[in-house]
Formats: sequence, structure tokens, C-alpha cells
Amino acid sequence: MIASSAGAATWYVSTVDNGIFTGDSWSSSFRSIQDAVDAAHDGDSIWIRSGVYQIELPIRVDKAVVVIGGFSGIEGHPNERASDTYSTVDAGGEGTGIKITANARIERLIIQNANTEVLDLTWEPHMAKYLPGAGIYAENCSLTIHDRIIQDCIGDEDGGGSIRAKNCDLDMNSCRILRCRGGGMWGRALGGPYLESCTGDVENVLVDDCIGGPRVEEGSVVFNRCTFSNTSGSRTSEPVVYFAGEHRISDSKFVRNTSVGTVCQFIGLIIERSLFDGNGGSGWGVMAESSSFTNCVFTASSLNIDSSRLVNCTLGAHSFTGTGNSTIANCIIWSADSQTGPGVQIDLGTIIAHSLIYGGFEGEGNLDADPLFVDPASSNYRLQLESPCIDAGTEDIDDLPKTDIDGVRRVIGSAPDMGAYEHFGFPLGSLCPLILSGI
Repeated sequence: MIASSAGAATWYVSTVDNGIFTGDSWSSSFRSIQDAVDAAHDGDSIWIRSGVYQIELPIRVDKAVVVIGGFSGIEGHPNERASDTYSTVDAGGEGTGIKITANARIERLIIQNANTEVLDLTWEPHMAKYLPGAGIYAENCSLTIHDRIIQDCIGDEDGGGSIRAKNCDLDMNSCRILRCRGGGMWGRALGGPYLESCTGDVENVLVDDCIGGPRVEEGSVVFNRCTFSNTSGSRTSEPVVYFAGEHRISDSKFVRNTSVGTVCQFIGLIIERSLFDGNGGSGWGVMAESSSFTNCVFTASSLNIDSSRLVNCTLGAHSFTGTGNSTIANCIIWSADSQTGPGVQIDLGTIIAHSLIYGGFEGEGNLDADPLFVDPASSNYRLQLESPCIDAGTEDIDDLPKTDIDGVRRVIGSAPDMGAYEHFGFPLGSLCPLILSGI
């Protein structure tokens, strides 16, 4: 990722009219972000004073520069900025916000009101080179995006309303994507980021209240501590959340997403310590193929796995289907509604061991009994002291997690517990002999 080098220049941008626009100080700052990019060379920095910058054409970042917003106009170093201050790029409801084709770092910017759906390329053919991707379009570069807000943007039919990145090495951290959507009546409605053949890390990213969530195809990206919430897919039957490739997701949340079809679909992923809650619609809440889930919780959703693996997961789901030689170990499949239970359909090719399954399933160490969750009505799927799932799992699996979903050491008693949560206390009958003897 790019960093400012010794001897590199700093260029200044401000909404204040000082009458001098050389861009080499706050008192002679540029009025346009594009003017600063045009003046800069590889390795330079661009400092942007807080304010709203209206654009008619996308900002084209074709140099290896650092673009930083949130200044008040007096700072001599980025660390002197006040917290929670941003500079805003407003596309005015038409066109892309920023197009990036060189290694760049972008931070403390708000991008809003970009819209590539409204463009009539018959009359504006020059705009075609900025599509797809409404808020940010990046390709063939290393891209660092920190502390960024992308909001109220609309993409074209096959682009993303917020971010479209192709063949990029990503470093995204502390970004919020709000109220974005994909365009077109029958498009894929990708309000969240659309990443294709990308690598890198995405951390602390919130995608909320969008029409269409993320679509991540090919590549190898690590997602950590991300939240995808309140997205809908009412305009298309495509999955609202779609990941396919050698990606890894950890410590993340997928909550309250809805669709007329499948809500979340994962193909070839590794997912650990993540929560899936309230994802529903006409199709499956979560559908997975050739994927692995460890220490995950599925609540108020339905789950369909094909040729996949579940280890130490808790399913308080409406329904569950396992097909294609899937394997399940140390798991709990039970409904929060103890009266009806989940609808469970499991192919004979599925191997299940040391798991509690509603209705039972043949296999070593399997149980069919109330797991005694603490308070499933309040989404607390931890285990009560008397739960039959405590110490009922097995360590005899290759990928037994070292901790549970909360980071608690996985094996506290004589064996790992079933489900995503390891119980802190000791079940009756396995108390320390020293305590029982009064020593």
C-alpha cells in the first residue's frame, strides 16, 4: 500500500476562496480535488479541508497518492485533525464519485449522491469509461480505504451502488456503506461492495440499509469484524449477500437481511465466529456450498448446506437441510420454539457426530434432547449448567477450534461442549474432586 515518501509534496484543497489557487498551502489551496490530483506526482499527499465538494465529473485518481479529508485548514499533520471530521464529495445525483486506477490511499471522506443508473450513454458516451460503480470504481491497483462513509449512491444494473473493485489488493478499515442500491429493474441490485478477483483485508466495515448487500466473486479476501444488516433484495431474486471464492470471514454479523429469494449464499468460504440472525424471505436464509463454518450461530433463519462442514455451531433455526456428503461435528440443531422444532432434512450421505439434533440422527455421540439454552427468546444460546451439551463434544477432529465464538478457551471440562459457546462453569457430576472432598 502507498505511503508518502520523503521529499514528497503536500497539496491542499479547501472550499475557502483565498484568491490564490496554487495549492501549495492552506492559504493558497485549490478549490477542486481534481486540480490537486492533476498537480500531484506519485507519492504526494492531498489534504482536504472539511466541507462539501460538488462534482460534475468523477474524480480521477490515476497517480499513487494519499488523499486525506477532515482537516480544519490549520493543521500541519494529519494527527492534528479533530476526530469524526470528514470532507464530503457530492456527485449531485449523477455519475461516479471517484475512479481509481493507481495505487492510492483514501481516508476521512464521505462520498454521496453518486448515481450511474440515470446516465443516458447515448448522449453522454464520455461517461461510459467511469462505469460501473457509483461511489467508487477501482481496478488493477492497490487500494487503501480507511474511515470512509459512502451513502445514498445508486449503481447501474451490473455495478455496485457503493464500491466496484476489480483486480485490486484491498485494505479497507472502518468504513460505512449506508442506503446504497444497485440499479436496473432486473439487475443484481448491489448496494454493498462489488469485489471481483480481489485480495487483501476488509475490517470493521458496516453495510446497512441498502438494496442489495455485498457481492464478492473470485479472489481471496479476509473479512473481519464486519456487519451486513438490514439489506433487502425486493427488486431481484439474486442473493442479497453473495460470496464465492477463497475468502475467509471471521467475527462478523449478518443480521435482519431479507429477500424474495435466498438471502445469503456462500461458495467455497471459511467462516468462523460469526452470527447469522433474522435473515429471511421466500428462499433460504443462508445457503452454503463447499464451505466451512466454525463457532457460528444461526438464529431466526433457515440454513441449507451442500458438501459443507459445520464444527461447533449452534442452529436455533427455523429449518435445516444437509446434503452432498456434508459433515457436522460438535453442533446443536434445535429451534427456539420448543413446541414445533425446526424442520430438519439430512441426506444419508451426511456424517454427523457428537451433535444434538432435533428428532435425532444416527451417529457416534449424537443426542436428541432439549439443549437447555439460557434464553433463546432473547437470542441467548449459551448453555445452562444442566445442559446435556456440556462436555458432550469430541476433541477427535482435525479442526477443533481453540476458542469459542466469544474467545473463551474451547475445552474447559473433560471434553469440548457442543455448540458455539463453551460453558464457563462445571456441569453436575464433573466438579473438581478436591472441592467435593472439602480439601
